[in-house]
Amino acid sequence: GDSNPATVRTRAAQLANKTAEATSRSTSDSLGLKSVDANTRAHLLVFLQNLDHAQPHDTIGALATHPGLPKHKAWLKEHVLLGDQQVAAAIRAYEFTLDTDDFIESLDLIKRLAAIR
Repeated sequence: GDSNPATVRTRAAQLANKTAEATSRSTSDSLGLKSVDANTRAHLLVFLQNLDHAQPHDTIGALATHPGLPKHKAWLKEHVLLGDQQVAAAIRAYEFTLDTDDFIESLDLIKRLAAIR
């Protein structure tokens, strides 16, 4: 083959780009997810961290101790890490309304819709 360093670098870059595209496409497409931007993902990760370290008197404490949360916790973390837009929207709505029952209901609905796909 051609061992010209510039050609090798170009081919390596093309391969890396194809791999990155295929990886991101297969991860999000196979789950039918649209992914959020980096700032939103960072915001969601902070939300998760706050949820993990919540105290009963914190604003998020009511959600952290909600009886409906444990069944969603692992799923919620996975979808936050994937940057799921629907989960991001549910979190933003919760932060605005602080309605814990509505948030848990939203997660139930998102999970059910994902299972149908």
